[in-house]
Amino acid sequence: MTETTTVDTETASATLASMLSQGQKVHALIVTAQLGLADLLADGPRHAEELAIVIGAHPRALYRLMRALAGMGVLVEQDNDCFALTPLAEPLRSGVPGSLRARAQYLAVGMQAWNGLLHSVQTGESGWEQVFGVGHYEYFARHPETNTHFNAVMTTNTMRVLPDILSAYDLTGIDTLVDVGGGRGLLLGGILKQYPQMQGVLLDLPHVVAEAPPVLKAAGVADRCRIVGGGFLTDLPPDADAYMLKNMVLGMSDAETVQVLRACHTAMDRHSRLLIIEEVIGSGTSVGPAVQLDLSMLVNFGEAGVRTEEELRALLTEGGFQLTRVVPAGRAGTIVEASRI
Repeated sequence: MTETTTVDTETASATLASMLSQGQKVHALIVTAQLGLADLLADGPRHAEELAIVIGAHPRALYRLMRALAGMGVLVEQDNDCFALTPLAEPLRSGVPGSLRARAQYLAVGMQAWNGLLHSVQTGESGWEQVFGVGHYEYFARHPETNTHFNAVMTTNTMRVLPDILSAYDLTGIDTLVDVGGGRGLLLGGILKQYPQMQGVLLDLPHVVAEAPPVLKAAGVADRCRIVGGGFLTDLPPDADAYMLKNMVLGMSDAETVQVLRACHTAMDRHSRLLIIEEVIGSGTSVGPAVQLDLSMLVNFGEAGVRTEEELRALLTEGGFQLTRVVPAGRAGTIVEASRI
């Protein structure tokens, strides 16, 4: 019994030690993205000293970073301090399918907010605001470069989950779909492209939808999509067949969420559908992306977070809806369908 306990303790210690070291690897990848190393190595191997001159880095320090990256399997070290990309490094390049460079660049800021996790756990308040002195989105307004990286992350995520949404939920029969808080229209454009008889309405703040026309034009759906720059509570077009909220109420408090739901209720007729697309914590869930995302939401926003199905059902009821269907949607999370009571 003593031997078994010792082995279990050693295994637990080794596992936790590995977890604790992950932060070092994350920061190494962030700096790699910030320096653009993967782009500089895209055409073939280069010497660390040569790269240091190009990017303005300390030669020996850059070599030590690249040597560590080789230890992680991101680079491979050849002769004479020369390094090359491995297949694992490809997503750190700019403009390639599935690029994660913008995500890593955003994490340069996002990881700092996690220094406020203790504050969030002790108070229930936003760790982001405690670290930076301003809220999540207000920070983006003041830091355009970070906002650009964040928007690129959202674009990549939308492109990644769009096929899962289209395969999970049949939108046949919806003549007009309103994307509430739909950003630049990437998701709505993809849906309209799949359903050529459908009309769309893109609603978001004026400065956000100002960037939508080229996105909708590229999707070939600009002539079927009306753009509305306005507020979620005051400018919802009435009597559409469906109103879609993708990850919109995820960052809102319960009170704010009910406000949006009631605004949708007012705009809808009795035949309209409400579609909420986001992660939902299922019954008995203790691990997985939903609960990890929820912890991130605690840091970023405080009260707002990933809700359970029952929590979402209660908010829908308060907003005047009844939950009619819950549809798993792969990487998009869950599609919750509701109708007016």
